[in-house]
Amino acid sequence: MSKKSELGDGMAIQLNSMVAVGKLLPYVREHRFALEIGRQWRFDFAWPEQKVALEVEGGVHFGKSRHTTSGGFIEDCHKYNAAAVMGWTLIRADPRLVTKGWALEYVMDVLNGRSVPTLRKHEGTLYLRTGLHNHQ
Repeated sequence: MSKKSELGDGMAIQLNSMVAVGKLLPYVREHRFALEIGRQWRFDFAWPEQKVALEVEGGVHFGKSRHTTSGGFIEDCHKYNAAAVMGWTLIRADPRLVTKGWALEYVMDVLNGRSVPTLRKHEGTLYLRTGLHNHQ
């Protein structure tokens, strides 16, 4: 199993736990968008009715991947910019944001209509909505 798959599965576990307790709307995995402009881009996780998406970026810490090559980076810029023009709110996460639970916090902020993130930094510690804290 690839690191990207493992990260996606870890994120899915976090999202599923929030869906199960009614704190998050169900999502679509590998949602295709931009078909109307001839593209078949996919978001790792999406809430299409709300036009909210989450991308888990692989290769950031693992070495070379498509996302870290110049061509892959440029293609991602086109994808993310087109999504913005089409009205999508996109949350991008690296492995650390997923494993620490921070990506989930950002997704919940957007879907709950918050204009200020609930993550707070105080004296080197990030505080989550749950009241728990994770050191950087």
